[in-house]
Amino acid sequence: MGSSEEILDLKTLAPTKRSFKTEDDEKFEVTKVPAKYALEIAEKFEGQETEDAGIKEVRMVSDIMVEIINSQNDKKLSEDELLTKLDVNQLTGLLEFIMEPMEDSNSNINSSKKKGQEKQE
Repeated sequence: MGSSEEILDLKTLAPTKRSFKTEDDEKFEVTKVPAKYALEIAEKFEGQETEDAGIKEVRMVSDIMVEIINSQNDKKLSEDELLTKLDVNQLTGLLEFIMEPMEDSNSNINSSKKKGQEKQE
């Protein structure tokens, strides 16, 4: 009897490429949010939705946002540059944009859990 092997190719779970452009047309990729940073952001926003995040909350994670941006771009951006180039609306919008795939992933996990519970009942 032959052995079988199931392999999960993580490339199949790769998100769609996502980038943002500054007002001076500099383009930065933010496709991949490393789990380390996603967990740090989630920890800082524990108990609240990121859509409800005020500027104080966004300021708390701006350093993490810069790490996410710099982890996948040749051109590096400092936290000061990020905070200088973007206004408050752009900064909060960028946080929501970066976190959107993670929130979608959480929704998928929660709906899968619900389906699993329904099957058990």
